[in-house]
Amino acid sequence: MVDLAPWGAPPTPLLPRWYREELAGTPLPGAVRRANPTLETVGELGTFWEKVQAPVGKDVLDALVSLIQRWPPPDHVVIHAGFDPQEVLAFPLRQRTANVLHSLQESGQLSVDEDLTVGILMSAWSFGRRSLLDLMCVAELASAERCESPPEVDSPGESCPSTSPKPEGEQLLRLLDVLLSAAREFHGAETVGQALRLDLYGLASTIGMAEELDSRQVRDFTRCGRISDTVTQRLADFPKSLSPREALIVEWRLFSRSPARLEDLGRVIGVTRERVRQIEQALLEKVEKLVGREVGILAQFLGEQIGPVVDAAVLDDRIAALFAPSDEGPSFGHAIGLVRTRLNYSCVNGICLDETALGVAKAMKEAIATGADEVGLVDAQTLRNQLPGEDWSGRFCMIIQACDFAHFGNWIAPRDTVPARAKAALLRFGRPATAEEIAEASGLDVHQVRGQFRRLPTVVKADKMHWGLCEWIDDEYEGIAAEIIQRINEDGGATPLARLIEELPERFGVSQSSVEIIAATRQFSVQDGHVSMANEDAIELRDLDDVIHGRTAAGEPYWIFRVEARYLEGHSLARFPAELASELGCEPNGKIRVRVHYPPDCRHLAVSWRLSSPTDASLGYLSDPLQQFGCATGDRVRLILRRSGGVELHPESQTD
Repeated sequence: MVDLAPWGAPPTPLLPRWYREELAGTPLPGAVRRANPTLETVGELGTFWEKVQAPVGKDVLDALVSLIQRWPPPDHVVIHAGFDPQEVLAFPLRQRTANVLHSLQESGQLSVDEDLTVGILMSAWSFGRRSLLDLMCVAELASAERCESPPEVDSPGESCPSTSPKPEGEQLLRLLDVLLSAAREFHGAETVGQALRLDLYGLASTIGMAEELDSRQVRDFTRCGRISDTVTQRLADFPKSLSPREALIVEWRLFSRSPARLEDLGRVIGVTRERVRQIEQALLEKVEKLVGREVGILAQFLGEQIGPVVDAAVLDDRIAALFAPSDEGPSFGHAIGLVRTRLNYSCVNGICLDETALGVAKAMKEAIATGADEVGLVDAQTLRNQLPGEDWSGRFCMIIQACDFAHFGNWIAPRDTVPARAKAALLRFGRPATAEEIAEASGLDVHQVRGQFRRLPTVVKADKMHWGLCEWIDDEYEGIAAEIIQRINEDGGATPLARLIEELPERFGVSQSSVEIIAATRQFSVQDGHVSMANEDAIELRDLDDVIHGRTAAGEPYWIFRVEARYLEGHSLARFPAELASELGCEPNGKIRVRVHYPPDCRHLAVSWRLSSPTDASLGYLSDPLQQFGCATGDRVRLILRRSGGVELHPESQTD
């Protein structure tokens, strides 16, 4: 195999001979003249490499592709018969060009016995002008070198035998020269550092150099050991070059897992705290000069391996794994610390992020701040859109963890709150669901779910049992009374009772008897089978003395009720007589707060009187006075209505 270089690298022609002859008098594009100012026309391009020794840039090759406007004749031979297909496939060609040659070999059109012509190439899929110049220029160089090589004495049958092997060092330099040129052309590497960050072996395989590189032993060309060994050895030897005072600062501060305080160290060596800090800073600068480059190499290598987001424990293990177990001396921890500092990850909630990942996390926080709903939920896809690319999708959950976001399936919130849990569970169902279903899916209590949904403006009841989003439900269920009122209004002031009994149970899952009971409350009037709104001014109440249990010696009315366990837990007392609610000043369908004179320091009671309630009024906030009395279930309590307003409560056992 002759020595070849990719198109655009010396000594491969920049244009094949056919074009140099056809376009001999054509002026060269500006990009080409800037690369070699001594040339003016295409015909002079054959001498390009006499003044230029480095590969040209992409701009020069693009200009040459634009220059040619037609193809050579279909019978023009690009590769003459006699070239082994494997030898042709080993040419340092562009990937697309190589792919076309592979397909031609599989179809039998690329063989050692037949010429490869322009017509055959033009018929190949995806073979364009760039691939034509690439193949013609490299093939022209290969053919020229094959025929210029002197024949071997013991191989008279070969017209163009390969050249004799070069010394080992020169062979390696040649391989690296071709490899670096390919890295520049195919991957845009402008520096050796950029080239080394590429998959050079993959590139070598593409241009047919992998087998030859595999035959070379790295140890035959290197004099240095492991970079990590160099770091630990230099750090271990570092104190030997220092004064006793500096060595002590290194031992107690730089190399210690629990660094001494500056004040304590200053007292030991007889200097001030500030002086210790100054010496330490100077020592750190010496360490940077000593191993900074090597630490940078290790950090670069490790950072590219683990990526922008990594688990904190994994990061610790990977840094420690850079160094041999035998390195665990006093300088071992400092070496690990230097690499960690150079990596510059920020770690929170067990996840470490580099600068790019921190920017992504910041963008996610801004997106959730501006796009969240009333409970803080945002669609996970909104945050996924902040990722730089598809290759980041596997890091999404780790960034969410680092941001301390709560993750509920396809929904995310800044914090794990009861409202967010409840609504996220409902959204996961994607349909109206019962409070029991939501509670099981969210891990909340049923009462928590109902309480939260009553407060959320975007969540309503679909029927008696099911909750859903407003946009899911055409007719929100607001209770039997509200549904009756809605239909009374729809029918112009009165609606058939038969309609209510048939429609409401079917639509909202309530019972027929419940509809009949609500329709019979003081809120409504039922006449001739039609239900209408009752006149609140015409509501008839019993005489107060027919309701109360008696009066005190001062003539103040009182009413006795039996304590139930739920009152002690904060539930309201139902079936509170409407007459008492009215006496306390509560209007129909109204709510008031009533002062408690005794026992002292109790919160006001709440009186609610809904005309549509079959249980009349209700009395709330009883738990405070009942607990002060030490009441138990079954105890009897006297509620006294004061003439001056407000009430007193007394256990029957304490009442005269």
